[in-house]
Amino acid sequence: MKISLCMIVKNEEEVLRECLESVKGIVSEIVAVDTGSTDSTIEILKEYGANIKQITWENDFSAARNVSLEEATGTHILVLDADERLLSSRDELVSSIAENPHSPLQVLCKNDLDSEISIHRVIRIFPNDPAFRFQGAIHETIYREEFLDIGVPSTISIWHIGYQKERYDKRSKKEFYLRLYENELQSRGEDGYILYQMAKLLYSTGEYTESLPYFEKSVRYGEVHSLYYPVMLVMYGYVLKQLNRSMEAMEMLVDYIDPYPDFPDLFFLLGLLSMDAGLLENTELAFQQCVEIGETQKYSTVQGVGSYRATHNLGVFYEVTGQKEKAIEWYRKGKVYGYSPSEERLKAMTSQ
Repeated sequence: MKISLCMIVKNEEEVLRECLESVKGIVSEIVAVDTGSTDSTIEILKEYGANIKQITWENDFSAARNVSLEEATGTHILVLDADERLLSSRDELVSSIAENPHSPLQVLCKNDLDSEISIHRVIRIFPNDPAFRFQGAIHETIYREEFLDIGVPSTISIWHIGYQKERYDKRSKKEFYLRLYENELQSRGEDGYILYQMAKLLYSTGEYTESLPYFEKSVRYGEVHSLYYPVMLVMYGYVLKQLNRSMEAMEMLVDYIDPYPDFPDLFFLLGLLSMDAGLLENTELAFQQCVEIGETQKYSTVQGVGSYRATHNLGVFYEVTGQKEKAIEWYRKGKVYGYSPSEERLKAMTSQ
């Protein structure tokens, strides 16, 4: 089995070497499409023996991705960006591919968001077959012929630092992506996923009111079985919470308990919203449900909502409602996870 790393790059000298080190001994070749680097990106790629294809950037990620696929000679493709690192071993890749040799594989992308880690699934491995090509100028997705392929879940994981605020601001990504989203909406018409990405970008920069129309339109598409939809609903709920519309958010989200009974992030937010509304019984039940579900690999998620964040919030709930022994019990569970806020509250309560 021969695995080709395919990537597109531009001025990535700060992060590229770590990415390439993470796949050393794992991939058989590196295919890099450069869209106009002026730093040492090309020199670094040459150090690692990459096949470099230089093209003019045309505001289309899929077009650039597909150029890299055309250059690849491996049996399977691994797609990474320069600000990502592969966390899995070659043995894990080979065994996962061997189990589903003709299907794309979803990997777990762990995003470093400075204060927390979010995890989402995305297709990054698939057979080197002309039937598989990317579509969409932005947030490109893999299609098999003309059909969107959702792929097969795997345990393969990657680490992504591109959402760290310092790096995001430094590279002026907000303005860059806003232009691409607006172009995509104009050329393709309204699309639930692109509307979500537009809303997500504005949410991430604290522009909550501005994000609302895009969330509202995305929800109306009702694509309940799409990977983006449940995380979009939760993000929309957080926007409403930030705008002091917690009851409205809760009324919206309870309608999605049946479609997503195993989504801890949904119940975690319902716990916070119930706390805002003073619905104490609902608060307790929601955080207990998070613990019962546990951490998920099925949905995009914030790390800890099915474990230490939920146990800590139960500790907080029991503390503020005067149930000291229960609060201590849940803070102890948070301490087991090494969650420092739980450790601090436990120490404070047991020293009284």
